Amino acid sequence: MKKISALWGNVFKQNTDDRSIPSILRRIPVFSSLSKTEMRLIEKIVYLRNYHEGEVIFVEGEPGAGMYIIESGKVRICLGPNIDEEHEIALLEQGDFFGELALIDDHPRSATAVAILPTRLVGFFRSDLISIINRSPRLGVKLQLNILQILVRRLRITDQRLNETTESLIDLQIKLESEPQADRPKEK
Repeated sequence: MKKISALWGNVFKQNTDDRSIPSILRRIPVFSSLSKTEMRLIEKIVYLRNYHEGEVIFVEGEPGAGMYIIESGKVRICLGPNIDEEHEIALLEQGDFFGELALIDDHPRSATAVAILPTRLVGFFRSDLISIINRSPRLGVKLQLNILQILVRRLRITDQRLNETTESLIDLQIKLESEPQADRPKEK
């Protein structure tokens, strides 16, 4: 199966040598524009979680709770509940992030995430974002705008890919319609 990594992968990836929490957060577009004071507030509320090889992080269809940033390890994103390579749509590693849609709403997850190596994740959850919005509206708006910029960029990439696919299908249809009847494969 062809990987759709640009849709799921980190198109925002930067150098990931420094593994301190502030450095990890600063490389993620959601947090990159925050001041040092704002970053200290975020550092206090993020969660660190270790996953064993093969441990499921979340399953497609369950309610989304928040986003994750990979501090170390690798995460496979799969369609459906299957966690094998055949259903993989992206392979994410240190510095990548996923699940940011859950910061906006609590709709069901659109894919399954599983650690394929021992993995350490930094989690930032919707409930914490809502708390920030209530306590510090200016910071909340800044975070929401950053999230929207990520989503818009991913949407533009998706739109571009959809247009390319549509053009390819139209070209194929034109080619098939221009072939003589005798050259076409027979339907069973």
